[in-house]
Amino acid sequence: DDANTMIDSVNLSLPLGAHGAYFFIDDVSVIDCTVGINEVNDNLSSGKLYPNPANTVVYYKNELGEDESGKVKLMDMLGKEIKEYKLTKGSNLISIPVSDLSKGIYIVKVEIMGRNSEIIKLVVN
Repeated sequence: DDANTMIDSVNLSLPLGAHGAYFFIDDVSVIDCTVGINEVNDNLSSGKLYPNPANTVVYYKNELGEDESGKVKLMDMLGKEIKEYKLTKGSNLISIPVSDLSKGIYIVKVEIMGRNSEIIKLVVN
């Protein structure tokens, strides 16, 4: 209510612009958004794509569990698949040549069984 709202006044004798900024918060909600470790891990990046931007080659590095497998797809901005590489259990380091591609923006889609797909923007110089 108004009686319990803290108000901070401004010293109007200061030059214009020296007052700073004030924000008024009208409504606050507190909700329970507890998540488990699986939900947190699902939102983490599954691998690394480097260098990005790339000139001649780009590398995708990932570590998969014992029962995991997947694919890395290189696509154009229209979603047309250009190249596809397999991911297997354990350590993966995939070399993706891009020197034959036109300069521009591409999509790298990572699909690992049992995980959400990951989309990474790739810039080719």
